[in-house]
Amino acid sequence: MKHQKVVILAVIVLVIALSGVGAFASNASAERMPQRFIPPKPTLSISGNQATCSVTVRAPGKTIDATLELWQGSTLVASWSDCRTGIVVLSETVTVVSGLTYTLTVSGTINGVAFTPQSVTN
Repeated sequence: MKHQKVVILAVIVLVIALSGVGAFASNASAERMPQRFIPPKPTLSISGNQATCSVTVRAPGKTIDATLELWQGSTLVASWSDCRTGIVVLSETVTVVSGLTYTLTVSGTINGVAFTPQSVTN
């Protein structure tokens, strides 16, 4: 009976010890590995002569500097910028010429490092 209690106690101590090591290892690797950054996807919706341009850039705890540009061919139609920590939301409506093709591009930096510009054409 005493031997069973010792074995059960030893198993409990072992389980607790291994749980702590796993939690430490998990936490340590999370600190070394950078958080993934999902490239922002701009949205461009054109209805009649109104273009709604928007993008959300998320990078928790990091400084985001983002610029959203609407182009018609090689002509810059409009541009919006913002710089914040954690999240930048740019959403504007602008008058356009119906029937033409427009490209909306987002570019910028996360903690001073440029992210790959993303575009959408409509």
